[in-house]
Amino acid sequence: MTATANTIPNETYHVKLVIADEQNYRFDSAVFLEAGSFKLTTDLGPR
Repeated sequence: MTATANTIPNETYHVKLVIADEQNYRFDSAVFLEAGSFKLTTDLGPR
């Protein structure tokens, strides 16, 4: 999955990940995020 967004330097942004789960007990849902997989390609300015 790749996500992109226009950003403004020095603004605070939040990432929200949502997963839906059907009420069927036979099928559970999970999300696995690889360590270091959030990589910025844009300079967001000084911290």
